[in-house]
Order: sequence, then C-alpha cells, then structure tokens
Amino acid sequence: MQFMRKKKVDNHWRGVVQKHLEVNVAKLQPLKGKSVLDVGCGSGKFCLEYAKNEATRVLGVDFAPGMIEIADRLAKGIGVQDQCEYRVGTFPETERIMIYPATGQPQTVSLIMWPNRCP
Repeated sequence: MQFMRKKKVDNHWRGVVQKHLEVNVAKLQPLKGKSVLDVGCGSGKFCLEYAKNEATRVLGVDFAPGMIEIADRLAKGIGVQDQCEYRVGTFPETERIMIYPATGQPQTVSLIMWPNRCP
C-alpha cells in the first residue's frame, strides 16, 4: 500500500517537473543564439531541452558531482555536449560566471533568483 502511494506521488512530481520544463522552454523562445544558465541543474534535463531548442550555450551548475556526471553523459548521448557545460559548485561560491554568447563578447552573469524557487 505504501509503495503505491510513493509511486503515485513520484508520478505526480514527475508531471509537475515536466510541465515546469515545458513552460520554461516556451517562455524562453526563441532560444536560438542565446546562452542559458541553469542553477541547480541536477541531471541536466532542462539544459538538454534548452540545447535541443538551439540555445548556443548552456551552463548547468549543481552541488552534486554525481548529478553533473549524469548530465555530462546525457548530453553526450544526444549529441549536445558542445553546447552544454556542467560545473560542480554552489552559490555564492560560483556567484559570478563568465558567459560567452554567440557574439564572443564575455558577459558576467550574477546570481539569478526565481521567485518561485526562493525560500
């Protein structure tokens, strides 16, 4: 019985994350030529979608080395490893990151806070 409840919650949560991903990709369109920073990227699922939607460069940062390894492997698996870069780190440790957009001119990106993700 408890297993079924856990599975139901897990399936619900996966649906919520998928919907969040779809909304983010839609709001960021067009992604072609853009650089994207994903803080707390986990396994890189969002990064992969940004890259598949033609983002020029996607940088994912996560504190868990194991998640970064998975993200790297998944990016290579679908052929977007040249667009995606993953780094182990936390904010504010990696508070400022240099981003090189398609123009080749460096830009500094500071911590981006999403209101629905803040404590």
